[in-house]
Amino acid sequence: MSEPRISTLRSGHSTGHLRLVESSRPEPAPRNGGIGGRGDVALVARFDHDQLSRDFAEIEQASAALRRAVPALEAWTRPPAAATRPLSVWVLIAVLWFLSALTTAGTLAALASVLK
Repeated sequence: MSEPRISTLRSGHSTGHLRLVESSRPEPAPRNGGIGGRGDVALVARFDHDQLSRDFAEIEQASAALRRAVPALEAWTRPPAAATRPLSVWVLIAVLWFLSALTTAGTLAALASVLK
């Protein structure tokens, strides 16, 4: 019995849309059936390895199609915003000294104008 699976469109189609297709893969061999020798175990192991390779290839194709179809899902791949370097402590100290000197000069000018 074939079961439905999601697959990408085959070559010649550049849309990257997904479609539902019927699986044409054979059913896995029963593990406890057959002749029962060591050759069957090797055959089943080889079949499982091939099946795993095909499954990985299908997953890679589906993820590539999804990346093309909805690129916003990969928000973590965007480069981080350029970090602005904080002002140096020395710049802040210089600004404070300048403001203190300006305040002192303003105070002295106000006192001088009052005392005249």
